[in-house]
Amino acid sequence: MHLQFTGMGTAYYPQLGSNSAFFSIENHLYMIDCGESTFKSMVELGVLEKYDHITVFVTHVHFDHIGSLGTMITYCRNVLHKTVTVLSQDTIIQQMLSLAGINIDRYVFIQEPVHTEPNGLRITATPARHVDAIPCYGYLLEYKQDRTYFSGDTAVIPTDILNEFHSGKIQQMYVDCSTDRIGGRTHLSLEALCSMIPDEERSRVTCMHLGGPFQQAVLDSGFCLPDCIHS
Repeated sequence: MHLQFTGMGTAYYPQLGSNSAFFSIENHLYMIDCGESTFKSMVELGVLEKYDHITVFVTHVHFDHIGSLGTMITYCRNVLHKTVTVLSQDTIIQQMLSLAGINIDRYVFIQEPVHTEPNGLRITATPARHVDAIPCYGYLLEYKQDRTYFSGDTAVIPTDILNEFHSGKIQQMYVDCSTDRIGGRTHLSLEALCSMIPDEERSRVTCMHLGGPFQQAVLDSGFCLPDCIHS
């Protein structure tokens, strides 16, 4: 499954925009996260008007991942007369939106670790290791014969996901690569990815959530960069 991005940067590297991806199936737009710059980018691209249904998958509630979600919900509701569906494993997002005056009747909330859409898209939330204070998740997206993994912010790739990628059962991965060297407790690094992904498999891995200007190093290592589209 090919994902397009409106940005691929970390919170502290806004030059690349908030890391957020989107794709569509039939007349349904799916977004993964909605960070501080995401809503502006989606409006400028004119994407929101094209689809009858809009769903946002939330990886976690750090503001570089949900910073413009409230505005997205109210804009779609009040201007486009569309109700956004929010899929999240963390119910605190409902409280955060409520504090901003966005009650649950203004959007649809789904909290299911495995959710299947009427069009056949299957979304499985996969726990990530990012920070202790809040739950964080990646997503395994399955549609027809395609299986794509989106890591969210994480310091590890789950063993079962990595094994299925190596065996070809997962065709493509979009993976947090916030630093070029020395991964830490909260994020993966390019160096860490090189140690776990063989050269011949790197063309199936897209490095996202970059925390600095090391795009060329990503490409030189054999990995891909996100397809970032601009207005």
